[in-house]
Amino acid sequence: METQDLILTEVEKKIIEVANNLETRQIITTQLADEVYFGIPDMLGSSSLKELRKTPAHYKNPKPYEADNYNKCIHLAILEPEKFKEVMVLQDFRTNDNKKAREDAELDGKVVMTLKKYNEVLPVCKAHTENPNIKKYVDNCETEINYLCYDKTYNKVKMRMKADIINHDKQIILDLKNMGSPEEGLTNDEIYRRAKKKGWFFQASLYLRILKIVFNKDYKFSFLFIEDKPPFGMREIEFQSALKDYYDLLLEKELIKLQNCYETNKFPCYPPEPDYFDVPEYDMQRINKTENQEVV
Repeated sequence: METQDLILTEVEKKIIEVANNLETRQIITTQLADEVYFGIPDMLGSSSLKELRKTPAHYKNPKPYEADNYNKCIHLAILEPEKFKEVMVLQDFRTNDNKKAREDAELDGKVVMTLKKYNEVLPVCKAHTENPNIKKYVDNCETEINYLCYDKTYNKVKMRMKADIINHDKQIILDLKNMGSPEEGLTNDEIYRRAKKKGWFFQASLYLRILKIVFNKDYKFSFLFIEDKPPFGMREIEFQSALKDYYDLLLEKELIKLQNCYETNKFPCYPPEPDYFDVPEYDMQRINKTENQEVV
C-alpha cells in the first residue's frame, strides 16, 4: 500500500505530532489522552520498563493498550472531577446504537461504562472524593500531567511519565494506587510485596529521574494506597532514600541495556544457552541435608 493511501485516525495523527515535537524540543509537558500517551512508540515508561526487565524484545513488542475504566473512573473522580462528570453510562454494549455511542465517545477521549460497572465504582469514588485527607493532597497541585523527555546520559532513550499528583512547592510527586480489598489490609508487608511484584519501585525511580531532567530539581515520591471496599481506607507511604538508591542502581542497569540496544539496533529475547535454576539458599540447605542422609 502506498503511503498516500494510508488513512490515519485522529489518535494516530496526534501520536505522530507529539513524537515529532519531542524530536525537536527534547522535553514536553502536556496532557494527553491515554490512547495517545501509550501509543507513542519507543518510549520508556512504567509499563514498558516492566517489559524491558523481561527482555529487550518484549520492550520492542509491547502489549496493546487496554483501558481499565474501573480504575480510570476512580482517578478521574479524585484527580479530575470535571472529567468524571463526563463519563458516559450505557445500559449495556450489546445494541448497535450503544456500540456506536461508545465508539464515538471513546474517540472523543471519554470513559464509557455499563450501568452495572458504574454502580460498582460510584461508592468508591464518592467515599474517596469526600475524604478530607485526599483533598489536602489534590488542592493546589497539578494532576494527570504527562512529561516526555530524552535521557541526558543515555541519549538514545526517550522516557515518559504520567503524574497523578505533583506539588511543585513541596517538590513531591504522589501516585495513586488502588489496592482493592487486601485480606491483610493496607499493612506495610502487604504493600511492600505488591509494590515489588508490580514494579512500582522501578516506576518511582524512573519518575524521579524524569522530573530531575525536566525541572533540574530533586523531588520526593510517595504512594497513596487506597481500598475500594468499606471502610475505603487510605495510606501514604514514602519512597524512602535507601530504597530509592537501590532501585536507582537497578534502573541504571536497564538504561545501559536499552541504550546498547538502540546503538546496535538489536533487541534480543531470552538467551539461547541452557540455564540453571537459581535455587534459594534455604532450599539448597534442605536438598543438601537430604542428600547426606542414609537411604534406609
